[in-house]
Amino acid sequence: MFRLTKWYLDCVSDAGDVVIAHCAAGRRGVLPLGYSSLLVSPNNGNATERRSMRRSAPPQRADGCVNWRCNRLGIDGQWRTRDEPATRVLYETPEGSVVWTCHSQGDQASIHMWDGRRVTGLGYVEELTLSIAPWKLPLDELIWGRFISDSDVVTWIEWVGSHPLRLVIHNGVEQRETTLSAGCVVSEDEGWSLTLERARSLRQGPLGETAFAGTGLAKFLVPARVRRSREERILSRSKLRRADESTGWGWSIHERIRWE
Repeated sequence: MFRLTKWYLDCVSDAGDVVIAHCAAGRRGVLPLGYSSLLVSPNNGNATERRSMRRSAPPQRADGCVNWRCNRLGIDGQWRTRDEPATRVLYETPEGSVVWTCHSQGDQASIHMWDGRRVTGLGYVEELTLSIAPWKLPLDELIWGRFISDSDVVTWIEWVGSHPLRLVIHNGVEQRETTLSAGCVVSEDEGWSLTLERARSLRQGPLGETAFAGTGLAKFLVPARVRRSREERILSRSKLRRADESTGWGWSIHERIRWE
């Protein structure tokens, strides 16, 4: 039996300071699983990462906010939520399923860190619930991203492989006819295009050397195929051009993972 709940939480300040956090807990047979991480990438400084393979209390949603405090990582954050969670079943077979839930998109976030720094800006929170191991999913490549400005939020997910999947949501509305490329997301439904510009690398390399670097238990708990998979995570200053030719600028965080 496999069960995993994985949270992703981020915040980008107006200046481009980035905080990305993960929290995961579950079970693989009788073996409990736990993981948490924190990536802090200032606009004009060196990135800092912290990780733990121990279980942490998951984020909690209450009183119009998602709150997460993790003493092991030295983070205490709050993400406001204006809307009810949006949920989609991404994959479902008799063997298991993948359920995606977006809790906060484009709302204000405030994060306090161990060294006294505080990052505020627009943030995003999502949750994945898996009852099938990720290394058993029928995909060769995972593409994911989110764009946030003062007036627009776009989220996109694409699976490349034997079970292709594409989900693009703009301001809560799923887009049926879309085009995705390395630097652009286009909706034929609503006639808008999102251009990803001025990229800054946040992290890249095999997952065993990035997401799980320095976590000694990873080689026993995480299969080699996952550790060998290569990720590239990017921050981009991005422009959304609407059908009426008006434009809005914001920040995108997007990534690509190639399974080995």
